[in-house]
Amino acid sequence: MLSLLSLSSCFRSILPPIEHPAGVHHLLTIPDIPMTLRVAIEQPTASVGHQFLLGILPVTRVYSPHIEREISTYLAIEAATRRYKLIHEASGAVQPFPHLLVTVSELQISGYDLVVLRRPVASVKLTALLDMLDRSPRRCEITANSSRITQFAFSTELNQVLQEALASGVHELFDCLLL
Repeated sequence: MLSLLSLSSCFRSILPPIEHPAGVHHLLTIPDIPMTLRVAIEQPTASVGHQFLLGILPVTRVYSPHIEREISTYLAIEAATRRYKLIHEASGAVQPFPHLLVTVSELQISGYDLVVLRRPVASVKLTALLDMLDRSPRRCEITANSSRITQFAFSTELNQVLQEALASGVHELFDCLLL
C-alpha cells in the first residue's frame, strides 16, 4: 500500500486534441453575422484532474494542453448553428461587431476505477460576457457536467465526456445569452 501511495500522481496522461467530423470545417464557413471572440482560462490548465485507483487513490495526473482550442471550436460550432461567424479578437483592434468574452473558471476531467468498471467525469464552468454594441451587455454563467460508466477511463473516454460537457455547456451558454 505504501508503494502505491508513493507512486500517487507520478504518471501523466495527456489528452490528445478532440477529433471533429469533416463537415465541421464547412459548417464554420456558412454563417454571415460576424462576432469577435476572446477565450480566457482563469485557472492554470497544466493539470485538470486525476485518474483514481479504486475510486480514491490518485495514480495519474490528467493534462489537457489543447483546452483553449477545444473550447474555441465548440463556441464556433454553436455560433455557426445560430448564423454567427466567430472571429478571434486581434489585440488592440476595435471591431464594429458584437464581442463575446468566454472565461473558463473551472475545468475538471477525471477517471475513477471502480474495480470492474470505470467512470470518466468532466465538468466545466463557463462565464460569458456579450457586448452587442447597441444594447446593454449580457452576462451568463453555466456549469456543465458529463459522466458515464465504461469499461475503460483512458484518454478516449475522458475526451468523450469532455466533448459532452463542452457541447452542452456551450449550447446552454448561447441559450442564456439569447443568441
